[in-house]
Amino acid sequence: MNCRLATLNDVPELVALELACFAGDRLTARRFRHFIRVGHGELWLLENTKGQQHEQRIAGYALVLFHRGTSLARLYSIAVHPDFQGQGIARRLLNKVEQVAIGRGVFFMRLEVRKDNLPALTMYRKAGYCDIRTLMAYYEDGSDGLRLEKHLTPDHSPTTPSSQTPAFYAQTTPFTCGPAALLMAMQAAGNSQCVPPRLSPIEEINLWREATTVYLTTGHGGCSAHGLALAAAKRGFEAEVWESEASVPFLDGVRDEHKRAVMELVHQDFLQRCEVEGIAVAQQLLQPETLREALDAGWQVLLLISTYRLNRNKAPHWVWLVRMDNEFAYINDPDVDDVLDQAVIDNHCVPLAIEQLAAMCRYGQRRYASAVLIKAGEDSPNDRQAL
Repeated sequence: MNCRLATLNDVPELVALELACFAGDRLTARRFRHFIRVGHGELWLLENTKGQQHEQRIAGYALVLFHRGTSLARLYSIAVHPDFQGQGIARRLLNKVEQVAIGRGVFFMRLEVRKDNLPALTMYRKAGYCDIRTLMAYYEDGSDGLRLEKHLTPDHSPTTPSSQTPAFYAQTTPFTCGPAALLMAMQAAGNSQCVPPRLSPIEEINLWREATTVYLTTGHGGCSAHGLALAAAKRGFEAEVWESEASVPFLDGVRDEHKRAVMELVHQDFLQRCEVEGIAVAQQLLQPETLREALDAGWQVLLLISTYRLNRNKAPHWVWLVRMDNEFAYINDPDVDDVLDQAVIDNHCVPLAIEQLAAMCRYGQRRYASAVLIKAGEDSPNDRQAL
């Protein structure tokens, strides 16, 4: 058996292999060509080099996708032709993509598998994969799935498994990352006295309407830390704002004088309202140590990051910092990007090396950094005066 990367010439045989292996949820020729061309994935083959000309040549394949800028890989698909099953082909392919991931500095592998696929589940669990979530009616025929995860370096064991991470919510518009991240953080912080809003598009939009800066460099306005903190306080949560400097966020990239004047007006209003609400606004560098201390003190932390390391776009973006350990920070990123073939599995509790996180938490030429900290307040939301 020869192990190599797939080429476009392999597509017809890969399609035939897919038809022989799966009754539904198959990859098409178009999808195979896409994955062979993209830079964020690798499609590895094991081929039978001793077969006759018209015999099945490709014994199996494994497709792995990488989440750029993170320490996460996803085993998107693995298949072995029926003629070669029972010969350890799948395990060899799994070992190959794991070693490829480690070679890229990626130390977490996730995958999804049918709950009733016992042979595959047995192989994955023997290889060290652990169940992290059940996926109800996940497949085309209504079958349930399981999400599994493995830490590829045996010396690293997170203190909190990914299965204990609260619910994920994906933003439904290109401009509501802040509200989506805040919804997840409020769900995690809520208690009997401080009930968070539902994870729903209308709540997401309402939060954006309260927290938006009105304008951004292009498109609809994003949300500032001050606006998000005010929205959380309105719902009964304690809130703080950390920022690297007392300037108007995102202003550097806006050239239109009218837009700049509106953003400055909104920013000053946010600051005055934060003062009235007792929301502390502190100049604070976002160091890993201070972020870890905030988490240990019970705060939920929203971080403003630059997406350049994730998708090569220099855009401000809000994520929820779920937890940290000695080596990694774990974020929920609400922007599930179809262009990068992402699914929730790729954006839920995403591991970032600590140094990667520190580099992401700076936006623009001024290296602006900002965070929103929230925790459940003592007063019921109904007892607070609406803003």
